[in-house]
Amino acid sequence: MVYKKNKDCGGYSFSSEELELIGGVLQELKGYGAKILTEIAYKTKPMVKIGATLGGKESFGVKLDLSFD
Repeated sequence: MVYKKNKDCGGYSFSSEELELIGGVLQELKGYGAKILTEIAYKTKPMVKIGATLGGKESFGVKLDLSFD
């Protein structure tokens, strides 16, 4: 994903493909509350990889690896 500084979109601009992907993700997650979204986030590969647990602090401050390897 290429980020370019732009005042129109929170300081960044996105390609049409990126905006379509973002829109799709937002549509899929529409209606979920904070609790469910947090539970989903903790089940992602980067969070599992660092051993993060909901409510735990053992991985607090650990940098997440968001690469697609």
